[in-house]
Amino acid sequence: MVNGYTGWINRNVASNEYDMIIVPINQVKNPSYYKSENGLLKHYISSNLKASTEEENGSMITIGVAPVYMKSGVKYLSYDGNYFYDGTNLENALNNLIDDLQAENRNNSINFNNPYYNYYNYLPFRSKTSYSAVDLEKFISENTDSISKLRGISTTLINSESKYGVNALLSLGIAINESRWGLSKILTYGQ
Repeated sequence: MVNGYTGWINRNVASNEYDMIIVPINQVKNPSYYKSENGLLKHYISSNLKASTEEENGSMITIGVAPVYMKSGVKYLSYDGNYFYDGTNLENALNNLIDDLQAENRNNSINFNNPYYNYYNYLPFRSKTSYSAVDLEKFISENTDSISKLRGISTTLINSESKYGVNALLSLGIAINESRWGLSKILTYGQ
């Protein structure tokens, strides 16, 4: 299970390549985690569970407004992004999380009776945004470098929403993630 979803992974037996590496729990030093920072929920995504430092071994993204029950600066573990486990003591947090997963409950989480659901994670892609092209362009301008390829796409996003029924705000969010705010090497290569 990854982020609450059970699925299949690639296992190329011939080349001994896998999409997942199993790390014994006693070797985990750098797990992915969530934290509240300045009222925002941040998600650190580890790329090396055995690393002794976070630097260059993962990345941090902002999810949205942090739930009120999260203490600022405390690391929280979660296997689904809905229920959180106090990560102050890493070994205890991992054991509590695994115990709940195996018992198919959330009793050891800090919010066992109050799951967190980020609005945009559950918003249907075929919904319509309430934001205008002007609103989206203002957001893009305030949050990107002047050379960002995202600048000037707001009208196209709104028109695509009308024509194809694809939420313009969600499309922008994906464009931000996939293009590194319009600055990816793929986008800027042909300048």
